[in-house]
This record gives sequence, C-alpha cells and structure tokens, in this order.
Amino acid sequence: MFLGNTDADKDKPALLRAVEMLVAGPQDIRKVVDECTEKMERKHGKEGLNKDDMQVKIADAIIERYARTCGRVGSLTALAGAVPGLSTVVSLIGAAAADLAVTMKYQIEMTMALGHLFGRDISDEEEQRLCYAVAGLGVATQAGLLSFERFTVKSIQEAARRLLKTRARKWLIDLFKKLGLRLTRRGIMKAIPLGVGVVFSYTSNRKLTRYIGRRARDYYLQTAPPRQS
Repeated sequence: MFLGNTDADKDKPALLRAVEMLVAGPQDIRKVVDECTEKMERKHGKEGLNKDDMQVKIADAIIERYARTCGRVGSLTALAGAVPGLSTVVSLIGAAAADLAVTMKYQIEMTMALGHLFGRDISDEEEQRLCYAVAGLGVATQAGLLSFERFTVKSIQEAARRLLKTRARKWLIDLFKKLGLRLTRRGIMKAIPLGVGVVFSYTSNRKLTRYIGRRARDYYLQTAPPRQS
C-alpha cells in the first residue's frame, strides 16, 4: 500500500508488510462509514441532535463495529476466507504474529474510518501513515513496549508532527520494527497482558480496539477542519 513494494522498501519489518497486505482500501472503508451513518440517522434522526452530536454518535458506532469484529476474531482458519491475503501473511510471519496483524488490520481500518468521518482524506499517504501509527502506538503502549506513559490525544498529535517530517517513513518503520521484534523475543502471550490477537479473549481484544478508537476519535474531534457554512 502506501509504503510501496520497491527495492527501497525492503527494510520494512515483516509485521508492517503483513498488515499492509490485509488493510482494506479507502473505498471499502468509506462504505463502512456510510453504513454507520445511515444506521445512526435512522436511530437518532428524530432526537433533534445537532451535526456535531450526531457525528459523535456515528464515531461511536464505528468504534463499536470494529471492536466487535476484533472480538470475534476466533481462529485463523475461520478467517481465511473472510480476510484476503491471510494465508500469505501466515507464511510470512507465522500464525501467532498473524493474529496480531489481523487485529491491527481492523484497528487501522477503524482509525481510517474515523478520519474520513471527520473530514480527512484517507486516500492521502500522510493520513494513512497516521492511521498506522495510531494503531501501532495503541498496541505498543498497552503492551508496555514503548516509553509512552499514556496513550492520549497529545501522544497522537506528537506522532502526527513526527510524520510530517522528512524522516517520517523511517519513524513509522522503526515503530513497527520495535513492536515486532519485542513481541517475537518475549512472546505475544507475555508481551501483551491486555490481549491482542485470536489467542486472547473476546473481551480483552474488544477492549483494546475500543481504547484505540476512542483516542483516535478524540484526536480527530480536536483537529477536525471547520465545517463549510
């Protein structure tokens, strides 16, 4: 996807390459936003909500949709037909790491959906990099793998500033490389106490996805472009 597949991209860590293979395109993600929008408008359309309040309702619906999806990630065998490219990912990084890649796929798509809802162009390479970073930071922070005391709007803003710099690509690659190496070295079961991937419980996987989604929602709320009058 956005990092390409040229010789210059051979330094990408296996986890990042695997996730890239799985993440849906912007067009499919926009359809999810449209579906959630229609559902919330049917449910709350008669409540007299203003546009901002309705937008938050839609954002929360998007978060819950992806949180439920991650919670239902029950086995790679069951997912093989539903997630294109999964068999290739398993051969690339192994089944246990593929569990994490599938979970991150949905967390990145959730972040992209929220970005689109709040007026971001998710076809833009810079916006896509930020969505990958948000998911990566969320998992890494919860796992205690990076030096972030808390995963907050402020930490996402800092990530966005880093991704605007000329070394943005390297920073993102280093993030996924560190995450992948530490998980491999320590073992996923021990490295992520909250729970990531199909080997963990429905509740913990759903909780982590909701946690990442709410941080992303708050970031986009605070940085949303002004509405056109």
